[in-house]
Amino acid sequence: MSSSDSSTKPSSKPDSTILGALHDALTKQPDIEPLGNEQYKVDLDLGTEKLWLHLSLWSFGAGALFLLGMISHIPRRPSGIAVAFLLGLAFALIRWFTDNYYIVDLNRMSLLHHRSFLGLRRVSVAAKLSDLLALIIESQKVTRGTSGYQSTVWKYRATAISKSGKRIPLSGYRQSMGLDRTNEYLLSLSELVGAKAYPGEKFHFPDWSIKNGQHFSIQYHPYTNMWGLKIWDGTFNMLLKLMGAAFVFGLWLWTY
Repeated sequence: MSSSDSSTKPSSKPDSTILGALHDALTKQPDIEPLGNEQYKVDLDLGTEKLWLHLSLWSFGAGALFLLGMISHIPRRPSGIAVAFLLGLAFALIRWFTDNYYIVDLNRMSLLHHRSFLGLRRVSVAAKLSDLLALIIESQKVTRGTSGYQSTVWKYRATAISKSGKRIPLSGYRQSMGLDRTNEYLLSLSELVGAKAYPGEKFHFPDWSIKNGQHFSIQYHPYTNMWGLKIWDGTFNMLLKLMGAAFVFGLWLWTY
């Protein structure tokens, strides 16, 4: 199997872009932390935390752009610029007081989903450990640049697969992790939850199937064979980008 894309030259090094470094600085490093009483915290940024973070960054970014526009004598409404910065601060505070993560409870033999906001705490069962069939590596390919010059970056995350086919991400796509560190994290999770680990391959996407809720099979395919694969997780990121574009456009209209 080929491990590279014919149109761009992938790099085996972690992404070193400024945006990628900023993302890693503002998001949680995947970690397994003992809590005592046979409980372990699996920390990572989940959907709502990502949403508040992105809304905050978009607001601050829009406010800065609009402020530069006003300094450049482009007509702007000062109150709109103030609203953009205040929204950025509000979303940052909401993100600060939101703390979501997973707990591996070996007493209950369960993977628990912990949600906390402004001191309000809720814990629910995400899956029974006996229902976790496999731990795999999911891949994200990011291509930047123009048709004249393009650079390709690969990011990886650890994901649990249940007997019903449910995917439970247990780490985020981070440029600083790289495949080797993500595979090590996957193996640590495997020892903890008792599910079999299937370490990933560089520049490959996973193609997996489950038969009768018991028999799990997986192959890692190069990018050129990715079409139709079950695990390709760009939907949430695409929605975030569309929401961000609509949000900034609305603020842009307000500042006139």
